[in-house]
Amino acid sequence: MNGNAWESIYVLLLWLGMLCLVPFSFQVIGGSEKRLDDELFQMFKHHLSDPGPTREMSAMCLANLLSRPDMETALHEFLEWCDATVVQVLTTAFVTSEQSFLIVGVVHSLAAVFKVGNRESLPSIPTNLWEHSIQLAKSPLCKGSILLHKLL
Repeated sequence: MNGNAWESIYVLLLWLGMLCLVPFSFQVIGGSEKRLDDELFQMFKHHLSDPGPTREMSAMCLANLLSRPDMETALHEFLEWCDATVVQVLTTAFVTSEQSFLIVGVVHSLAAVFKVGNRESLPSIPTNLWEHSIQLAKSPLCKGSILLHKLL
C-alpha cells in the first residue's frame, strides 16, 4: 500500500464491518445479482494478507460477518480455507513474506471468530484445524514471530 492508502482501506473496512452487524438479511440491502455477503467475505479474506492495521480490521470484520446466523455455511468454508492455508505454510520449505502476513491474518481471524462466534455452531469445527494449529504453534515460524506466538 502506498502512502496513506491503508487509512482509507481501514475506514472502509470499519464501515463494512458495521454493515455486518445489521439484524436482517443482506438481500434487503443489496438487491444485485451478486450476493453482498459473498462479496464482503471475499474482500475481507483478501485483506488478511495485508501488513498492518488493515489485517486486524479485516479479521474482526470476518468474525462479525461469520457470526451471523445466516452465514453458517460460509463459516465452515472459511474454516476449511484456514486449515488449507495453515497446512500450506507448514509444508512449505521457505515461507515468503506474503505467506507470513497471511498466516498471522488467518490466525487472528480464527481467534476473533472463536471470540465472537456462536457457541452452538463452533463445536462442528474440523478437528484437523486444531491439530494443524498445534503443529503451527510448535513450528519455527511461530518461534520467529512474536505476534503469531501471542495469537496461538
